Amino acid sequence: MGHKELDAGLLVAGVDVGGTNIEVGLVNSAHEVQRRLKTATPDGGPQKVLAAITELLNGLGEEPVAVGVGIPGVVHDGEVLTVPNLPNWTEDFDLVGSLGELVEAPVTLGNDVNVGLLGEWVAGCAKGFRNVLGMWMGTGIGGSIILDGRPFLGSRGAAGELGHVTVQPGGALCSCGRRGCLEAYAGRRSLSAVVTAMMDAGRHTSLLTIRDEEKSPN
Repeated sequence: MGHKELDAGLLVAGVDVGGTNIEVGLVNSAHEVQRRLKTATPDGGPQKVLAAITELLNGLGEEPVAVGVGIPGVVHDGEVLTVPNLPNWTEDFDLVGSLGELVEAPVTLGNDVNVGLLGEWVAGCAKGFRNVLGMWMGTGIGGSIILDGRPFLGSRGAAGELGHVTVQPGGALCSCGRRGCLEAYAGRRSLSAVVTAMMDAGRHTSLLTIRDEEKSPN
């Protein structure tokens, strides 16, 4: 699978929608990030997410010729099938069409980890390799695969979703609604919940000191 080189001087925008933050970057034809903005991910549903993305894109100061969006969910043929780490998300919300009308530029949508690995494969640490496994640790756990020089998505676009591989049958409840997923044990939200419960139970940890330092006005 090849990629088309951009004309010199054209700028495109990349949007990373995460369960914790939304970040946008303005990128030139040499794959160099010219500007970057970030905000907390709102929990009010897709309309709030759309508004946050639009505000960030407007804040870049220049109009991109195209916008690419990565979202933490299963995406198939441009449609979002599941978004476990974005609360109150309506799965049939037309993010591509709605955002395209607001920014007046073509918009493409993909799973955040799939497009992240694609970026590394085109211009980053995975450039030049034909077989790559990518794994992202964040609010959840994402995975992506490139086999024989092509992104491998599977029949439903979820082939690389390592975070939702069952590691403990009948185990802890995951944000996807199933039990025992890797993400339910090793994702940031899951780890934070475990640590918070241990601290509330009186267990000594240096995290208490770190938390107090973060709350300090100094």
